[in-house]
Amino acid sequence: MKNVIINADDFGQTISCTKAIYDAFEIGLITDTTMVANGDALDLACEYINKNKRFSNHIGCHLVLTEGKPISKSILSNNKFVDNNGYFTNYFLKKTSFFKFLSKKDKSDLFEELNAQIIFFEKKGISITHIDSHHHVHFNCKLLPIVMKICKQHSVKKIRRTKNASKLKPLEKIYSFYVKRKIEKNNFLITNYFGNIKEYCEVSDGVSELMVHPDYNEKNELIDRINKKNVSEVKYNNGVDLKYVISLIVKEDCNMISYRLLK
Repeated sequence: MKNVIINADDFGQTISCTKAIYDAFEIGLITDTTMVANGDALDLACEYINKNKRFSNHIGCHLVLTEGKPISKSILSNNKFVDNNGYFTNYFLKKTSFFKFLSKKDKSDLFEELNAQIIFFEKKGISITHIDSHHHVHFNCKLLPIVMKICKQHSVKKIRRTKNASKLKPLEKIYSFYVKRKIEKNNFLITNYFGNIKEYCEVSDGVSELMVHPDYNEKNELIDRINKKNVSEVKYNNGVDLKYVISLIVKEDCNMISYRLLK
């Protein structure tokens, strides 16, 4: 059976994308969303969650270390991860971060920050169903053990897997398998496949996660925002029609499920 989870990233980051994600859920285009803890539209995101019980059961955590400001204190003095203006640096956007040494303080600062982001949801009374991350930083071999430790402490059992919906290069394939085995070995649940709208040709048997980034463009059209690295710096005068592109991938023989039903 072809089961599909359609997850919208970045809930709570901007007013525009937050409204678009909620509207997409209401009309049945997405099954789940992952919310940031340091966005500019957290009040609006919480308003949507509090007024809609059904929606509140489909919220995951979108861990952030590459955009905006941290919400914990210790990491603020770590110029490896935070700049002089108090914003996250691009440290984890660089491939070199996979190989660079992290000191004991580095790991402690990262743990405190990511843990604080999970606690943010708990204080808001939001029961998160799954974990993923901005720019997929949790795939980083230096961060993955920290993320898994935090997930275990907070009883979060589902984590986004590495991309495999399209053909991978040999080294990418090896690394994807390595991350998959690490996550599964620690008894977390993952989907069989994962990718964005550009990477899926068709949905295969099993459980697939389709990642989307709903937003409204300047014509107030509901689109999927693609190929944009920084949400807060772009003007949404492009993108692709969200409903149309989902229809190209999710056919009538597909069953839409939520992360909550992943077993």
